[in-house]
Amino acid sequence: MLSDCVQISAILAELGIDHLADQQVGDSGYSIRGLSGGERRRVSIAVQILSAPPVLLLDEPTTGLDSFTASQLVYTLTKLTQQQHVIIMSIHQPRSDLFKLFHDIILMNSGELVWAGPSEKMLNHFDDIGFSCPLDVNPLQYLVTLASVSKVCKEQVDATTNCVASLKQLYRESDQYAEVLAELKVHGDTGRASRKSLKHFSLSTTRGPSTWSKLQVLTRRALVNTVRSRSAIFARAFQLPVLALYLFIFFARLGDDQKSLQNRNGLRLETLVEICLATAVTAMNLCPPMRDQYRLETKEGLYGSFLFLLSYFVHSLPFAAISSLLWTLVVYILIGQPVVIERMLVYFAVVLLLHLLGEALAILMLGLFQSVSLADSATTFFIMVSITLASGTYRVGTSLPTWLYGLSLLTPIGYGGTILKENELAGFMFSDCPASDTTAPTPCAAGIVNCSQSRMRPSSTLPNESCYRSGDEFLDVNLKDWQRSTGTNFGAFIGILLVMYAVIFFTYGIRRRLAHA
Repeated sequence: MLSDCVQISAILAELGIDHLADQQVGDSGYSIRGLSGGERRRVSIAVQILSAPPVLLLDEPTTGLDSFTASQLVYTLTKLTQQQHVIIMSIHQPRSDLFKLFHDIILMNSGELVWAGPSEKMLNHFDDIGFSCPLDVNPLQYLVTLASVSKVCKEQVDATTNCVASLKQLYRESDQYAEVLAELKVHGDTGRASRKSLKHFSLSTTRGPSTWSKLQVLTRRALVNTVRSRSAIFARAFQLPVLALYLFIFFARLGDDQKSLQNRNGLRLETLVEICLATAVTAMNLCPPMRDQYRLETKEGLYGSFLFLLSYFVHSLPFAAISSLLWTLVVYILIGQPVVIERMLVYFAVVLLLHLLGEALAILMLGLFQSVSLADSATTFFIMVSITLASGTYRVGTSLPTWLYGLSLLTPIGYGGTILKENELAGFMFSDCPASDTTAPTPCAAGIVNCSQSRMRPSSTLPNESCYRSGDEFLDVNLKDWQRSTGTNFGAFIGILLVMYAVIFFTYGIRRRLAHA
């Protein structure tokens, strides 16, 4: 680890960005001012150098850099070639002091060669064909100008076009061109021999970081980027508590009479809807830049989809826990749920699972669809259909057609709603339906199972209406016996969530393979 730090410091110093080591790169999405364009370019090159690639392709790396920094950059790249690395770079405005640093130079016009060969032979070739470089002129700039077509006027266009055509023809007649063809002949005209040798050829001389080290770096980077952004911090940690405060304003104190049952159903529905949707929207806003960066870095072989997803979920877990805890405290203390530690813990666990579910759905859709808007629409559709089907608020689950009821058993939101319902109402007594009422229950009609009339009593406070004496009576009417097992519901919720995580990992892995195919 110490040697890695020394190497990083050395590369930063050579590229002239050591003073920027602790500065943010910047993110226009959050209006964070960071590095300039030239500084970002050098940081990008430093990252590539640290990965010790066998072949490094650079497109105009010196553009926008001052002469000293450009020289330092090319000098650093030259040192890499001494370690058997191949550096290929394009350059349109070369400086004279860089000429001696290049081993081979290719000069082209309209895709055709004007020169290709060692730099030390280049000037001699142009001397021999009558285009000597003046002593006080930058040789690279002179040759680039010589191989370009001037468009000042028609006469200039014609003259320079004929000159360039002559340069191309003279190169094809030169000994250097013959040497290039001979070298290609050695490796096979079709390149088959070259490709065969590359199967057993590796220029990498450094051992990459371990999987654990990569996971640490990716997780730390995601955490740092989140902490540095105020909007990201609010979205991850405080968005749900703010929504919970809104629910407090709307629901106030729930009470314990029959009318509170409707309020409790509404609060439970809002819990399912707002947590899933809010966390999905947060992921839709924060994940796409990370996804795009992952796709670029995974093409370079820095890490795979498994490490990216694992680091994402690990870094988001503390924020999910904090946000879920604050939501739980607001709902229980301000809205008036019974403050019982065991029930608060169950409620917190459900809120946390719903939080993870919403984020997992968003990540899955972002893996399936490149378009963020399309992924957002698909996520919202899935959440709303699941809530309508399985929340038990719009329609009692046991009254659904068989095929719809079967689908509802596949949605984790339904198990979350059932746990909340059982956790809240089991053992709860309503104040306006006296337990002393001995009125005989109305018989059930033939063929009706779990008839609600058999479990409800005429209300002494609500004339001509029936009431539930307890939450257990309500649960018996609306839930099957197996659904009243909190452990079973938690197991089903967690099991489906784990399957969803497996699908996410599989989806990103398949997309990565298809992208590299």
